[in-house]
Amino acid sequence: MDKSLATILRPTTVNETVGQCHLINDRSGIISRILNQSFLASLIFYGNAGVGKSTIVQIFANDFICPFGIFSAAIDEKGNLEILSKIAQNTVPRINLIQEIQRTNRDRQDLFLQYLGYDNFILMTCTTVNPYFVFNPALRTRCLLFEFKQISSEEMSFDTKNLDLAIREKLAIDTFHQICMTEGLIPFGSVVTEMALSEKSNSPGLAGQKAYNDALLGKVCPTSDYIKRN
Repeated sequence: MDKSLATILRPTTVNETVGQCHLINDRSGIISRILNQSFLASLIFYGNAGVGKSTIVQIFANDFICPFGIFSAAIDEKGNLEILSKIAQNTVPRINLIQEIQRTNRDRQDLFLQYLGYDNFILMTCTTVNPYFVFNPALRTRCLLFEFKQISSEEMSFDTKNLDLAIREKLAIDTFHQICMTEGLIPFGSVVTEMALSEKSNSPGLAGQKAYNDALLGKVCPTSDYIKRN
């Protein structure tokens, strides 16, 4: 497959998102209002990992149909900041996702503050720490802050149209965890996971049995005898 399962299932529009009902709703949701009114601004998203912070930034880029770039403060080098500096002077608005910004020192945050002086440099950043503790106050006051909360069970089951997919997805994840106790079985687990998301209800069982039989017959890449026996 050209794309990972996570990429395939990632929401691409705000209507596909699950959770964050305090921010995304047709009545008073501030994110919904920002998108509906086409108000592109610099934003800070904070909350636990895995609640959709980076996904919502990509949704902003999709809905506003504007260029989108990512800078990781944890792994990217200083030279990439110089690229951001040139981008900041472009005439076309661009969303710049800054990940792990809590790892940057105050000097680098001052650079981001300087870039915000250009109207077309849109800063969006995601962090798992409280922004009031780690952000330069001047930078923080030039952005809107949104707290992302843990997705509740009610929110997970709200969209009944995708309930069948959610059940199959949970089955796939549980199955993957059960069979991937050794590294050599991960490809087998990937097959079962992908097939478990198929509309055909018996696909997981058929795919799993076929992959298992092929493995016993040696119709796979070389596998150690230990993994075959276990």
